Amino acid sequence: MSPPILSIIIALVEVFIYVGIFYTVVTHLFGKKLKTKLLGWSMVIQLSAIIYMLTRLKPAQILAGSKSNLELLIVGHALLSILVFFWLVIIFFKARNFFLKGANYFQENKKSTYLFLTAISLSLLSGELIFWLVY
Repeated sequence: MSPPILSIIIALVEVFIYVGIFYTVVTHLFGKKLKTKLLGWSMVIQLSAIIYMLTRLKPAQILAGSKSNLELLIVGHALLSILVFFWLVIIFFKARNFFLKGANYFQENKKSTYLFLTAISLSLLSGELIFWLVY
């Protein structure tokens, strides 16, 4: 079965979204100016991708069929993506407020920043893995 064209577009867009988020967080972590517009637009596009993903959840579960491990991966990815999105929103506002005060949220909270980057990487990789396994 071939994937819907919108699913292909979303899969590619998600890679660019995550690269933008990663770039913004890592460059600010290492002392560069916080790119609030890039991070803000990434959040908006990511929300759109999550909404589309939720509409594809049931069809993906049907395609997974009797493969319970794949169905578990699909549901786990959906939950992780939503968690990462809300975490991104919180980090965005915290980082922006710190930045406006002349501080760097990511440098002051390195452990949580690295944990966030790990979670966002797992979210991207699990989504791309599901795409290739289902289609």
